[in-house]
Amino acid sequence: MSRKIIALVAILLLGVSMPLKAQQDVVPKEVTALLNDIAEIDNLRTIAPLKISAEQKTKITELLSTLLESYNKRTAKGIVPAIQELAQEIKRVRASVLAGKAIPAGFDEKVRQMEADFIEKREKENNLLLRGFTDGVKPLLTKDQIATGTKLARSIATRNGSDLKGGDELAMGYLLLFGYATQVKTQQNVVPKEVTALVTDISDIDKMRVLSPIKITSDQYASIAKLISDSFKVYNQKVTEALVPPIQAYAKEIRQVKADVIAGKPVPDGFDKKVKEIEDSFFDKRATEDSSTLKSVSDELRKIFTQAQVDAAIELAKTLPAKTGKKLKGTDDQFFNFYVKGTFLEYPGIITLLNNLKNQPAP
Repeated sequence: MSRKIIALVAILLLGVSMPLKAQQDVVPKEVTALLNDIAEIDNLRTIAPLKISAEQKTKITELLSTLLESYNKRTAKGIVPAIQELAQEIKRVRASVLAGKAIPAGFDEKVRQMEADFIEKREKENNLLLRGFTDGVKPLLTKDQIATGTKLARSIATRNGSDLKGGDELAMGYLLLFGYATQVKTQQNVVPKEVTALVTDISDIDKMRVLSPIKITSDQYASIAKLISDSFKVYNQKVTEALVPPIQAYAKEIRQVKADVIAGKPVPDGFDKKVKEIEDSFFDKRATEDSSTLKSVSDELRKIFTQAQVDAAIELAKTLPAKTGKKLKGTDDQFFNFYVKGTFLEYPGIITLLNNLKNQPAP
């Protein structure tokens, strides 16, 4: 089975349909559950050769649940204090930028350092989780299971072109960690809401770097907010219609296959083909909607912007890739679409930000 189904699950669990942010609850919960079932079937199939008993499975999931609870809390601690320390400055800078002022010197460096520190701490926590799980799961398995799991993990890593750090010692733990992760419920909301809001504020500040130079008026912001909101609704309805009926039609078989795989039976012939057909059809239709939505939004924005604003957006779009070391070539129309997609269609918080900006004094 391809990795596309994992993307389907992520799209729905995160509430994100690229390039637009999906509206909440546009997909029935039972469909989300069925996609989770498909992902879990794939995970269980991966570890099936180990022939894990029901008693072993219970102990493994209990171990993983305990470790993940601790991991989530420690990972949150890696970012919460640092952001809280900058809280007042973040809020002050956001308010200042909303009012049309420049980002103060030194702010970007503080944010970059905070992000770098968090990434480093998270990497350490990832390694500790894998090590702790591997050490904890070994006593629960037989020597034959350990040998089979190690060999299988290395084979999968080679096939995917990846390198499992830690060698054979951690390979088996890596396999089981991801094989059982979907079956473990961990504590939600380990990061305080006010910290999540501060992270959004930082994202808003970054987004305003590409909005402020265009000198958009309050009336234009109001028009853009309505345009993007209306586009979201149409886009998400069409994307949902492309996914929900095929999954619902296949619901009974998905649940039966999952029950069979949990009981130790193999995935039946034809199952993967049906799932792939659903995946391919959905992603093809979504790609069509992506292109259609980008074109329609770009066309409407050209009507809202003055020609000078369109030109400014194009010139700004040409400078953005250079800052990341990338070189892009294209027509002015393509660069304008690039600006529109990155600025208005790929940022989940764009409507809230646009509504905030429309209430600010004209530039």
